[in-house]
Amino acid sequence: MKIKILIFLLLIPNLYISAQDKIITPESYEWMCKTSINIMKTYKYYDSIIEKYDPKFLFDANTVQTFTDNYLITTKAENGTFSDTLFVGPFQGDLALYWKLKLKDSLCVSFIVFMTSFDLQIEKEIHPELRDENGPYGDLYGWKSRKFILAVRPDIFEKIKLTIGALIHTNPYVITAENEKKEFSIYHDEKNNEWRTFREHPELFLNGKVFGYEVRTLYEYKKSSFNLLELNKKFKKIKDGEMELGLNYYKQTKAFQAGFLYENKNWIKFLPVSLEFFWDIYRKDHWSDLGYFVFNVSSSIFKNDYEFYDKKDFYIGFDFSSSYSKGMFAQGLWGNSWKVRFENIFRYFSMGFGFAYNEHKYLYRVPIKNEKMVLIDFRIMI
Repeated sequence: MKIKILIFLLLIPNLYISAQDKIITPESYEWMCKTSINIMKTYKYYDSIIEKYDPKFLFDANTVQTFTDNYLITTKAENGTFSDTLFVGPFQGDLALYWKLKLKDSLCVSFIVFMTSFDLQIEKEIHPELRDENGPYGDLYGWKSRKFILAVRPDIFEKIKLTIGALIHTNPYVITAENEKKEFSIYHDEKNNEWRTFREHPELFLNGKVFGYEVRTLYEYKKSSFNLLELNKKFKKIKDGEMELGLNYYKQTKAFQAGFLYENKNWIKFLPVSLEFFWDIYRKDHWSDLGYFVFNVSSSIFKNDYEFYDKKDFYIGFDFSSSYSKGMFAQGLWGNSWKVRFENIFRYFSMGFGFAYNEHKYLYRVPIKNEKMVLIDFRIMI
């Protein structure tokens, strides 16, 4: 297997595909993208980091990629000049760029760029002619489905915080052939004078925290519809832990969920645990079924006192998770993952790596069951 060396990690089954089904169709890729690209999960993850550490600057990228790059897709250019069967590697990544600017003593403005992506990267060693800047199509890279949040967050009121901006959605370019079969395709963008495998369209983004409640929503103004709505409320000091109750609606999966996240740092000293549990009240014409649950245990070394350590001190962290998930695959899947984290190298750099197999958090990001996943993280925080 070829593991990509990612310095800055710049991002950059038939509807249910399994590791044994090595052909990815446009329909299965569309399903995987709808399942894996939940920009709000990305937003919530990075927002929790910002809330915990209150950095002035943050750059973070983390990826999940399949252990092998031998998945197949069939392609055809719209004008018929290009047709092939290609080897690709599924690759999912999240990225954050955050900058907090202090304007006055009582006024700060934060600028946010969050991105989540699910790509089918063309295997460069097998298809060098398609990954060559000087080739007939330039460096095509592959087909990608991405969502960017570009937003600002004025810090004016203590108990009311709003994040307002735009969400740009990049869709893979797919055509319908004469036999009504969908195929991955490329087209020539005359404006930029380049061959492309994607299209873009914008949406509106709004996130609010009001008196302890958090509301997250996406509104697609072209279709005049809400694509997502999440409502959360945190409760502290519940048996030495914190509880967060949630109610979610997802248009793309026609799902209503209710559940909770419980975290306890003192149950076993130096061994924080968390339990996330969500029940599907309704999903795709079915009432009342388990969505998923995830149990996570963390540990660390070189971290003398968990409660009073300097947040920029170096330490090594270990995460172990076990889960059961029915939200993507109806038969339900047990999974697990582990990760090793090297935090605050020279006080500003962090990195980590790990492995996952059918674990919900990563199965959600790369929804291919029974496939080994490689996890890589990188962070700069000041």
